[in-house]
Amino acid sequence: FPAGAAVVALGFAHPNALFGAVVVAVPPILWGLAGAVRRGLRGGVWPTVRAVVAVPVVLAALGGVAWFMFVSPALDGIRGYYWEPEVSVTDAVWNAVLHNPEDNAPAWSIAVLTVAGAVWALRRARTSWLVPAHLLVCTLYVVGATTWSSVWTGVWYNDSPRIAALVPVTAAPLAALGLVALCSLARSLACLVRDRLTRAAPAVAGLPRPRAAVLVAIGVIAVVVTSGGLYQRSHIDSLAAIYQTPEEVLVGPEQARFLREAGDLLPSDAVVAQNPWAGTAMLWPLTDRQVLFPHLTGVWSPDQRIIAERLRDASNDPAVCAAVAETGTGYVITAPPTFWQPDPLATQWPGLDDLADADGFELLARDGDNALWRITACDAGRVVGS
Repeated sequence: FPAGAAVVALGFAHPNALFGAVVVAVPPILWGLAGAVRRGLRGGVWPTVRAVVAVPVVLAALGGVAWFMFVSPALDGIRGYYWEPEVSVTDAVWNAVLHNPEDNAPAWSIAVLTVAGAVWALRRARTSWLVPAHLLVCTLYVVGATTWSSVWTGVWYNDSPRIAALVPVTAAPLAALGLVALCSLARSLACLVRDRLTRAAPAVAGLPRPRAAVLVAIGVIAVVVTSGGLYQRSHIDSLAAIYQTPEEVLVGPEQARFLREAGDLLPSDAVVAQNPWAGTAMLWPLTDRQVLFPHLTGVWSPDQRIIAERLRDASNDPAVCAAVAETGTGYVITAPPTFWQPDPLATQWPGLDDLADADGFELLARDGDNALWRITACDAGRVVGS
């Protein structure tokens, strides 16, 4: 029950994290299934039957999850994102190995520990699944960084930085194993040197053997020192850059003021069409007036798509007024897209452009590029197309 509750909570907190957890979980599940089958075949008739039954059940469950992630139309809105390839395949592979996506400083010390940990993990059954899990995550990052879009990376918006954030999930335990492995190797070498010195000079026999805990502590200090405090400067620069682009805010103070004023002009049950990439979706939380497109992307209904694409033709297109009636839309807020520009997805609302030149829209308020309109083309008694 706690594990199930944690999965549900993770899905609500951030679906991307849940999808990442699924990817990381596949290798240990298959590893465990293979082990169960192997033990069942050695344990007699009933263990064999249970193992054979478990195989299609587990594979069917994994297949269902894979279908939902990669095929289900419920996630089409997420998979619709595409990004220009950022780097070549070779560069993407090196970025994954050196832990430096987005052209950050190469994390050489962590890379060395990760590789050492992979070698160590493959030699032990309980940790060997970490290696294919890490390779799987790195492969997804390479696909995301080198393609416009892919069915395999769609649930992460085809956005390579989101996938790159999964790499440390598997790299961290591998790096920890790598540190243990290197310290164990150092201890073995130190003991070997001590034994040879003892045979050559018996006087050194009293020297204490190196303790594993001491070597691990030395290794941790070495990693911190050689990485500049675990790449603290790089982390600070990356985080600071996010807050140094005020021109990319979703809603500025002037637009927020206009949205509040527009809310005062609208009835409490109004439904307002708008382009969410213009920040106008914030009308809803600011004024409690419902908007037709409350988020940047989504699986929009056929009526919503008609309004987004052809609302300005309402005076001569009966299908538009039918969509307006079905959704209860009576108003429009127009403004130029401001968020994350240029993004092709922001242009998917052409029906809301140039309403001043279209018939059937009454201007209620304007402030600069922001305008509030009432849809009159579909008023009762008006003949569409006249």
